[in-house]
Amino acid sequence: RINSLINIDLYGRKFDSNFLLDKPNINNFSWSNLDFNFVSFEGVRVNIDANFDEFIFKELSLLEHKSNFRIIDNNLLIENFTGTNSNKGDYDLKGNMIMDDLPSLELAVNASKFNLKDILASFFTTKQFDGLVNFSGNFSTHGHTPAMFINQLQANGKFAAANVKIDKLGVTNLIKAIAKLHKDPKNAINKPLAEFMSTGQTTFQKATGSVAIDKGSLIIPDLQFSNELTSANSVGKVDLKNMLLNINSAFIFKAYYNSGQKVSSSNLRFNHQLAGGVNRKFC
Repeated sequence: RINSLINIDLYGRKFDSNFLLDKPNINNFSWSNLDFNFVSFEGVRVNIDANFDEFIFKELSLLEHKSNFRIIDNNLLIENFTGTNSNKGDYDLKGNMIMDDLPSLELAVNASKFNLKDILASFFTTKQFDGLVNFSGNFSTHGHTPAMFINQLQANGKFAAANVKIDKLGVTNLIKAIAKLHKDPKNAINKPLAEFMSTGQTTFQKATGSVAIDKGSLIIPDLQFSNELTSANSVGKVDLKNMLLNINSAFIFKAYYNSGQKVSSSNLRFNHQLAGGVNRKFC
């Protein structure tokens, strides 16, 4: 039975939500084991409607933002959370959250043409990747504490990205060096391969893959990159409970070189690992 009704309408040119967000010490971050302490809305209905020209969440700038929330007897309904971005993409989020008994959350997300570097910088301390990405997925979890929410988190999603740039990955450097081996074999590759490959930038025209989250671990089973010179397949895992990342990639490319009086080619492969704490710089 609803005994009280509260209507809240918000309008504005710009809303920066970052002042509401905690800023933990990222080097000593851990998920809280304290119980959620939600305000009780038993017998109360709350309608929240918001419209902003710009809505800022961490590094993300969301334009033409519209959202509609309903709270009915401790159930939060996200009826609408939509808008656009500066790349002429859009986003749409819907879901619901039960805030009493056993708290639970379900979300469905669709987003297009977002800058990959802004998404990653919003959650991790890295600027190594860039590109435009589309994503769709579903998330669900439950628990009495933030730590339990992460432990029970389940998700499935797909993504596609264009013009993906990866810094400190010099695939092109290696291809050019192999081509120069016949002219200057001593200096074409004059440092350890790992160091040689950690300079420069590699751009892939497209990247596709899927992600899944199972009990607090984000799993990347089939990440695929490609450009005119090389292709790559990656698999990886992000331990969201302990904020640890491990991604293994196999790069396959064709190298051209002089063989006597003719130019020959060969398919080559090298493996690359990206590992470390996602709250610190990748290594």
